Amino acid sequence: KASSKSIKRAVKLISKSKKGIIIAGGGIKYNSGYKEVIKLAKLLNIPIVTAAGHGDAIPFNCRLNAGQMGPRGNPIATKLSKEADVIIALGTRLGFNSTFYSYENINKKAKIIQVELEKKMIGRYFPISIGIHADATITANQLYKEIKNKKIFLNTKNWTNSFIKAKSKF
Repeated sequence: KASSKSIKRAVKLISKSKKGIIIAGGGIKYNSGYKEVIKLAKLLNIPIVTAAGHGDAIPFNCRLNAGQMGPRGNPIATKLSKEADVIIALGTRLGFNSTFYSYENINKKAKIIQVELEKKMIGRYFPISIGIHADATITANQLYKEIKNKKIFLNTKNWTNSFIKAKSKF
């Protein structure tokens, strides 16, 4: 479980986002935590991108699922990763297969909230704004509850609608 201080800091950062995404990785896939991630994405109305090798972390029929990002991913998910202003990285190391350790695959200016169970992997490959050493599924639920309680609504309609149109064409 994430500390309440970390959750409050993360929610404050998320509340300023206009182009947020969630990157779901192995910590979601192997925990079957997709329901919590989808619930959070729907509340925020933001796309979900999956880390390389974890394309099946989120069901493919989920409207907000952009698919796998990075050099081995699809152009829609990769574009989202390159343009996001806030990245909620849930159970992903943001490692080589997703990023090639390069800002060609992730926005250099994005504020990254990284939730990872393996502490030494937090911030290992990219500078992060907030690192949370906790279970990604549990933390997604904690974020959901805090955002819902604070009645935070992001202005992401254009961002998300644009993604959905691009995904449909793709």
